[in-house]
Amino acid sequence: MMFSQNISKIIFREKHCYNSKAPLIDYGIDYEGASIMKKEKEDNPSDIIFTTIDSPYPTVEISEPNRDYAFEILDNIGGTNSEMSAISLYFYNHIITEEYKEISSYFMKISMVEMHHLDIFGKIAYEFGANPKLWALKRGQMVYWTPNYNTYNINLKEMLLNAIYSEEAAIQKYESQKLLIKNRSVKDILARIILDEKSHVDLFHQLLKKYCI
Repeated sequence: MMFSQNISKIIFREKHCYNSKAPLIDYGIDYEGASIMKKEKEDNPSDIIFTTIDSPYPTVEISEPNRDYAFEILDNIGGTNSEMSAISLYFYNHIITEEYKEISSYFMKISMVEMHHLDIFGKIAYEFGANPKLWALKRGQMVYWTPNYNTYNINLKEMLLNAIYSEEAAIQKYESQKLLIKNRSVKDILARIILDEKSHVDLFHQLLKKYCI
């Protein structure tokens, strides 16, 4: 059973288009006043990277379960375009681009940011009354997340374009959820996560321009 009738929480409870001589770049971009922090070193690419927004995540306050909101947030956990899909895909991309340290490191570090998002959404879904498994509501039934949701590209340009598409789709979904969900704190956390996703879009565009165009 997915939801309880009372107010208490439920307990179920072509090869890579890579130019090795291209210099690393420093850049910062503002999204809605939040600065994207990027550390770059030419001499040690493995130490370059942790990409996030220099802004705290809001505290989420949920006073009662909400079935509809729970289903929305569960889709961010175990849906087709979800944080779990991003984590698993970026892990794969990290492995197959390991020869190219800058790109591989970015994929790993971004996957860690997405893991934090997954943790946040899992706790929100739980507070809304859901069992936060890796699943989502599809055609009236709960369907478990599968790695088949991902598109696994080997070509670097296609890989980066797919990452951009996925991040933009996530942004669009979270923007829609901001309109649907009336809880102010959840709206704020969605807005904060959107900033991270926008920074990832920017980064992937930078990598696409640097290595593939």
